[in-house]
Amino acid sequence: MIVGTWIGDDLFEDEWADLVSRNATGAERAAPQVWTGSNRSGNAWSYPNLRFYAGAPNVWVGSPQALDYRGDPIGTGGMSYPTWGSTGKPPAAEDNQLPLYGISPVITVSEIEVWEATLVGKMEDGEVGCDNTATAFDNCSDLTALTDDDFTYSGVTYTVQTLRRNAARSAGLGGTILLSFEGHLSGVRAALGDLTLTVAGHKLAFSRATELTSTTRDGTRLTQLFLGFHPRPNPPWAAGQQYAVSISKTVKPEPPAGLAAEARPSRARLSWTDPSDGTITKYQYRQKEGSGAWSDWTDIPNSAENQANRVSYMVPGLNSGASYAFQVRAVNAAGASPESAEVTATLPTTVWAATLTVDEHRFVDVKFGCDNSDSAHENCSTNLTDDSFDYGSVTYTAIEVIQQTDVKRLHLSFDGLTGGEAKTALSALTLWVDGSTFAVSGSSTAGPEMYWSSSLGWSDGQTVLLALTE
Repeated sequence: MIVGTWIGDDLFEDEWADLVSRNATGAERAAPQVWTGSNRSGNAWSYPNLRFYAGAPNVWVGSPQALDYRGDPIGTGGMSYPTWGSTGKPPAAEDNQLPLYGISPVITVSEIEVWEATLVGKMEDGEVGCDNTATAFDNCSDLTALTDDDFTYSGVTYTVQTLRRNAARSAGLGGTILLSFEGHLSGVRAALGDLTLTVAGHKLAFSRATELTSTTRDGTRLTQLFLGFHPRPNPPWAAGQQYAVSISKTVKPEPPAGLAAEARPSRARLSWTDPSDGTITKYQYRQKEGSGAWSDWTDIPNSAENQANRVSYMVPGLNSGASYAFQVRAVNAAGASPESAEVTATLPTTVWAATLTVDEHRFVDVKFGCDNSDSAHENCSTNLTDDSFDYGSVTYTAIEVIQQTDVKRLHLSFDGLTGGEAKTALSALTLWVDGSTFAVSGSSTAGPEMYWSSSLGWSDGQTVLLALTE
């Protein structure tokens, strides 16, 4: 029997099973021994190897051969009997029982919950919640509106004065959750900066709240500090509905769930499930190629709550045709989450890659791209970062890349080739336009063009990533 986390196969039973137990004089015992638990009351003895651990009896650090049947170190002399359970007596049979060696982690219990309550929202003009300063709302001090309106943190008592969702009609504050405390007009965000407000399962960091020093309600100008929280997605709000609200110490985020990797030419798109955790300040990823070592963690830019890369990111600069593994983790003020599950992606082999700067036709507003044969368009040699490539010992030069919106077609032409000739020569390739793919073998042809049905919505000046892959 081991108390606590298993340390190693050779630490306890496997190593000690064959040890010869001895009596108080050190003589070998004749009868078989059964190692049992010690029920001492916790008396502190003056021996450096004796320890008391949370969740375990006292533990003698050393060999069981060095203890007598009472659990006393052999040869101590004059040691009084320890307390054994409620009887205060040692085991009845000296030759049948010895104390158990146990080990257990010391458990530190940390109280992270600061405040919790239930909000029963009253709706007024699209706004839901409680507010001591506005007659249209129930007071937050009313237990039927908010079951608990105060808490103490770091020796300071905070009493909720306002807790409501601002209506979408309010300029710049649509869907914002407003929170204020009586008598606190400054420094609240900093004082509570390591805490998290949770509303209906949505985590919102005090450190990222917006401070609003005044507002207008019922025609009255209030001198009041609001903290504005911006949940995404915003929880549904309705009059009379109950919402679980709490404030707690900010803890490390959960590992990102649902990670997926989509291979692109020289890139991979990572995506993961939105955790509805407003405490997250950024995400990080790491990668490894093949059986190589993991890279260092790299910050994903603009990946905080409500930012562009909060649930996806395009990893750039990868090697054509290589296989990669990826992991992602979330970071907040408390630290980094455990890493996500590992996902893999094998990139296609790239034959040609270029960036197109889209040019709108000067006279026809339905054609976008580049075209060397039309003076109303910029040439592809100008608007493509690379307009030629080698494939099968032949050099191909792109002279037209056009998205025509009226007929919903994507056109591609190469210098000196008809569309049919290009289709035959390049039939094993796939055209990538950002994340969309078009098989060359599935194209239609007319004159110098290959074309595909396409509803791509290009605009003047837009940059588009193009590639042909095997």
